[in-house]
Amino acid sequence: MSKCKKIETIYSVLTTLRKISPDTFKTNEECEAHIETKLRKILISERKTLFSKTCIKTHLHLSTGEIDNIIDKNDLNLANSGHKKLIFREAFIKHFAVPEIMKSITSKKVS
Repeated sequence: MSKCKKIETIYSVLTTLRKISPDTFKTNEECEAHIETKLRKILISERKTLFSKTCIKTHLHLSTGEIDNIIDKNDLNLANSGHKKLIFREAFIKHFAVPEIMKSITSKKVS
């Protein structure tokens, strides 16, 4: 599978997860667990283990400043790949994807 197809697949899963209705799960914890499970499944199947800041910006629509703040706030260990610092899969799921998707879902309750 080409790299573009992998990115498209991951992006489509993230987009689908953002569409979850706030009433689908009884608790936020159940919703978070569902999101983590779905993300792990697609990321493992696509063999995606490391994420660049550019990739996170593309997938989650975060600014470089927001990404840097999350990295600093959570004191994340980064992998070195040449001149790039890369974020591990679990950190991507726990500190970036799940919180951003949950914000999207819970904001629907307010509107």
